[in-house]
Amino acid sequence: MMKRNIISLVLTLSFFIVNSYGQLPSITYDSMQREWRPYDAEKIDEYKSDPDFDYGNRPVPAQSLWDRFLAWLNTIIGRAIYMGTTTPIGKILIYVLIGAIIIYALLKLFKVDIRKAFFSTSDSGVLAHEIHHENIHQMDFEHLIKEAINKNEFKQAIRLIYLFALKHLADQHMIQWQPGKTNHDYLEELKEEKIKNGFSSLSFYFEYAWYGDFTISKDLFSDIHVLFESWKKELPE
Repeated sequence: MMKRNIISLVLTLSFFIVNSYGQLPSITYDSMQREWRPYDAEKIDEYKSDPDFDYGNRPVPAQSLWDRFLAWLNTIIGRAIYMGTTTPIGKILIYVLIGAIIIYALLKLFKVDIRKAFFSTSDSGVLAHEIHHENIHQMDFEHLIKEAINKNEFKQAIRLIYLFALKHLADQHMIQWQPGKTNHDYLEELKEEKIKNGFSSLSFYFEYAWYGDFTISKDLFSDIHVLFESWKKELPE
C-alpha cells in the first residue's frame, strides 16, 4: 500500500513539472524606431589627446644603443661595487685601487717621472746635462752633438738632438719651453701636422734610447740624424 502511494506521488509531481515547463511565456518584440547618427571623428581625436581621459600606461619607448650601453655599464659597476663591499677579496681590490689612485695623484702633483724608477738613465762617459733642469738656450748644441759623436756616445747624441729640436721650436714660439714638462706636453702644443709628426718621431727615438736604455748603433743614429735635419727644413724661417 505504501509503495503505491509513493508511486502516485511521484507521478503527480512529474505531471505538474512537465505542465509548468510546457507553458512558455509569449515573446514581445520591440517595435521602437531607432535613429542612427554618425560619430564625430574630430571630437574623438580631441578626447584621445586630452590627458584627463588617459587611463592607461603609455608604451615605453625603445632604448637606443647608447641607453642600453649605459644600462649595461651601470649593471657592471653595480656588481663590482657589490662584490667589492661584500667579499674579502673585493675589499682588498678596492683598497689597492684607492691606493694606486692616491699614488698616481701624488706623482702628478710633484711631477715625478715614474719611468726613471724602472729605467736607468746613467751611462759611463755621458755628458752631464739633465733634461728637466738645464737651460737649452745656454747650450752649444752643434759642439755638444759633434763631441758626443766623436766619442761614439750615440745615446747622448740622440738626447742632445731632441733638446736641440726643443730649442728650435721654442725659438719659433711654437712651444713654451719649461723645465719639467713632458714630451706629451710639448706635442699637445704643436698645431702644424708635419712639424708635430716629425717631433713625435724624434721624441720616440729619444725615449727609446734614453729611458729604454737600448744600445744605439752608428747606423741607427745616422738615420735619426738625417730625420732631424729633414725635420728642421719644415720649420718656418
